[in-house]
Formats: sequence, structure tokens, C-alpha cells
Amino acid sequence: MALEFDPLTGKLLPKSYHPPVFQNQVSPAKIKSLAAAKIIPQLKVLEGVKFRMPESCFVVPFAYQNLIVGELKIYYDGVHVVPDYPLDSEIKRLP
Repeated sequence: MALEFDPLTGKLLPKSYHPPVFQNQVSPAKIKSLAAAKIIPQLKVLEGVKFRMPESCFVVPFAYQNLIVGELKIYYDGVHVVPDYPLDSEIKRLP
């Protein structure tokens, strides 16, 4: 699961919202410290899931305060996490 932040302010954004800004004014180090100290400890699993047929998985939403900020996909067996291949490949490209 990836969290999305506003590149100008460092504010956590709702899932799938992408501001029309292409420059970063907040350092990655500041985002990491903010996420570790304040955001991740306050993430909550919402009560409810949806089933996504093409992937045969349950989608579990996560919230921070009043925002749905991410989701985790769980295989239909209810045991295993569905890998996020696009995110994995993006992370592997980072220096």
C-alpha cells in the first residue's frame, strides 16, 4: 500500500487524488518522518470490504482521520496479500 502526499505541502492526500503539480517542495525525508511519527500509527482499517472479481480478491480500505488513504488486497482465501506489482517495480527503480 502506498500513501500519497501533496508535493507542495506534504499533506496526506485521499487515495487516487493527484494534484496538478509536478514539482516537489517538501523533502522525502520530511515525508518519511511525518509518516512514521504521526500518520502510520493512526491508520485505521475500516469496517467493510468489497470484492473485486477480475482479481478474485477482497479490498480492505484504510483511513487516516476522515480520509480513505489506501487499500490492501487480500486473496479470496482470506489469508494472503495480493502483491502490488506496479508499486513493487516503482520502488525497485528508486535509488
